[in-house]
Amino acid sequence: VVQFGFDAVFFDLDTFFFQNPTELLHTQYGKQDVVVSGHFDGDCLNMGFWAVRSTSVGRKWLQRYLEW
Repeated sequence: VVQFGFDAVFFDLDTFFFQNPTELLHTQYGKQDVVVSGHFDGDCLNMGFWAVRSTSVGRKWLQRYLEW
């Protein structure tokens, strides 16, 4: 989807949103190419939530992530 010009948001099915995250993504993270949730008790990539914009940086990050 990202390689076709669409931004993408992924979240685990066990993720619970207390409010709609759309406004937060547009206002606070609107200029970021990649937003990834962290883990509360360790320094690791948490797959609970990520958002990728369809930019060259976002596409490259997603491609490298999928290859990893």
